[in-house]
Amino acid sequence: MSFLLDSFQFGEAGAGPPPPPPTPTSTQWRILFTGDTVTPGATTACMETDMRLDVGGADQCSGGTPAASSSHGTHPPSFAFDNDTNSHWRTIDTGLNNWLQYTFGSTKAIDQFWYRNWSVGQAPLSMELQYWDGAAWVTWISTGAISWASDGETKFFSN
Repeated sequence: MSFLLDSFQFGEAGAGPPPPPPTPTSTQWRILFTGDTVTPGATTACMETDMRLDVGGADQCSGGTPAASSSHGTHPPSFAFDNDTNSHWRTIDTGLNNWLQYTFGSTKAIDQFWYRNWSVGQAPLSMELQYWDGAAWVTWISTGAISWASDGETKFFSN
């Protein structure tokens, strides 16, 4: 039995919004930079990032292999995962579709990532956390538009 009250549909007991989809698992996760940088045409630079199994959980990025679409010779992708705020990864290329990837030794279900910019000018305006499903990259978390206020600022994103 169901009835309508003030344009709100009530249904059977226990009915409600559908549950969220299960978190996918993969050995390969990446951050795709889908927007330009705050300073248009600048290279992207990341002081630190991590990927977590759940919101507020422990960083899962250890024992795996970092990679990137490009990197400045003295700023490799491993610097984005080294927990050292004195180092950073930086792209050679400017523009959209640069990426920073982490390949784990076993499958992981990532539900949160955070990103700490190196400088406001080199911070991305939007990103996607993607996983490899064996055939293609699939977006799991999309940040939408990001506003940065200071160098070294950290933003958290979850699904």
